Amino acid sequence: MKDVVNLKDSKQAVRQQAGEWLVKIDRGDLSVEEQRALNAWTKQSRLHFETLTHMAESIDSLKETASKQARPVVQSAPVASGHSWHKWAVKMAAIFAFAVIVPLAYYMKTMVEFKSTNGEYVTRVGGQKALTLVDGSVVTLNTDSRLVVEYQDGKRLLRLLNGEANFDVAPDPEHPFIVRAGNGDVQALGTSFAVRLKGEEVDVLVSHGTVRVRADESVMEHSSQPDSLPQSTAPTNSAVTQAVSSVVVGAGKRVVFDESTVASVSEEDQESLNRHLYWRKGYLAFKDQPLSQVVEEVSRYTTYNIILSDASLGEIRVGGYYPIDNIETVFSSLEINLGLQVEKQGKETFFIKKNS
Repeated sequence: MKDVVNLKDSKQAVRQQAGEWLVKIDRGDLSVEEQRALNAWTKQSRLHFETLTHMAESIDSLKETASKQARPVVQSAPVASGHSWHKWAVKMAAIFAFAVIVPLAYYMKTMVEFKSTNGEYVTRVGGQKALTLVDGSVVTLNTDSRLVVEYQDGKRLLRLLNGEANFDVAPDPEHPFIVRAGNGDVQALGTSFAVRLKGEEVDVLVSHGTVRVRADESVMEHSSQPDSLPQSTAPTNSAVTQAVSSVVVGAGKRVVFDESTVASVSEEDQESLNRHLYWRKGYLAFKDQPLSQVVEEVSRYTTYNIILSDASLGEIRVGGYYPIDNIETVFSSLEINLGLQVEKQGKETFFIKKNS
């Protein structure tokens, strides 16, 4: 017994659907809804797009051949039916070639432009860089960061390979904005959020809008479900008491996840949020933080080796605003405001100790 062929998935069915689209185009300008439906159909699979393209090219070839062979003819007798069919085919070919190839050319041009800012972007230690992507989204890279932009036909995909970046996302519901970091990803629609890689952990801070944070992208990578924001909400407690791999959070939330699970979801007040993101303005902001944390953060922005001579110094509370491009102002502040001594040894090492 022969295998049953599913017409819905066969090449014959795709050709039939492509032909139906050609007929719709022949009626005149497509409506907005029809244009969206056509775009969606061509994006469903490579077969859809290639079939429509090849049919358009075939029609264009037929038009070109027919125009070369056409000759003015004066006839007094009725035209044979076969010749009438040929004339009708040439006419339809001309219509289809214009109606299909022009929209396809526009579509291809749009896709090329959509990917025009694709590539790898890197900042040095202590450096920062602002990128305006082709869709109007703005990415700000922090110190020692590496980002790959891979806009595709169906989604806006970015990969944070190192460091930290802030994303101000331009709304585009038809193209989900997804940042992959570590083993997971963050998806947003018209929002602003920052992502930082910290070893095996990923730290996500949302300043505006709503995002979905997924600890393990492979959970849905092979799923047949559409890649959209799930209708679930984040737990309200700071530490997640049960293992979850995906949460949806709004502005003011901070999410930390590791290789497979969401470790914590916490609330940041506006002052704390602004302080964490002050690096976007070129400054580090601290408020009553332990010196050990300050040294750890400052070390991200310099190649200096900063050493506390006594572990007890790490408990001293520090505050203030310090320019990232002149990180040595931190040392001056420690000496002037806290009475500590900063001793430089060689070109790259600084010892912080009590003033003797």
